[in-house]
Amino acid sequence: MLRSTGGQILDVRRYRGNWSATFDSAVVRRAVASYVDAPQGYAVDFGLARDGRTLLVEVNDGYALGAYGLEPHAYAHLLAARWYELVGLSDPYNFGLLPEPLL
Repeated sequence: MLRSTGGQILDVRRYRGNWSATFDSAVVRRAVASYVDAPQGYAVDFGLARDGRTLLVEVNDGYALGAYGLEPHAYAHLLAARWYELVGLSDPYNFGLLPEPLL
């Protein structure tokens, strides 16, 4: 799951397991909303336990993320937001929120 400025979820990507299994989107949204000191761009990995629970696995800083199928403009938005935050400058590419994926 990828995120950018303002707690916006940009995309969700499965990379292993049963393609038809569903995660609890409310758990994902609460986790993103709860990360109050989050960087401007980051990825959160969740796992789906055998009993159906959606579990937080890890969080990775956005400066070093691969695209993993993320729409190119959303990926550039995420990278720019985090990079400008790291170097302490205002992000000139911050054009506002992007359309959210369907969760």
